[in-house]
Amino acid sequence: MIRSFFAVLLTLSTPLAAQAQEIKGIWKTEATDQGYLEVQIAPCGPALCGTILRARDLQGREQPYEHTGKQMIRDMAPTGANTWGNGQIWDPR
Repeated sequence: MIRSFFAVLLTLSTPLAAQAQEIKGIWKTEATDQGYLEVQIAPCGPALCGTILRARDLQGREQPYEHTGKQMIRDMAPTGANTWGNGQIWDPR
């Protein structure tokens, strides 16, 4: 399912390797009862996109995941100071 990227701002929680105000890097999604995903945010043309790097269980152990390597976020662009949007997110659930 594809949703407005605005939803990703609510689901991506903690930057793993990013400076304050810098969105590029590895982020993890909000944890569910099964674990969370690590998503790489990087340039893709004039916008930013997010690719699923790996899945982890609640103890942080890497888990096999059928959607690893797939683009989850696309066409994200700045919409103001420290805000991003106007893209789309695919929710693999």
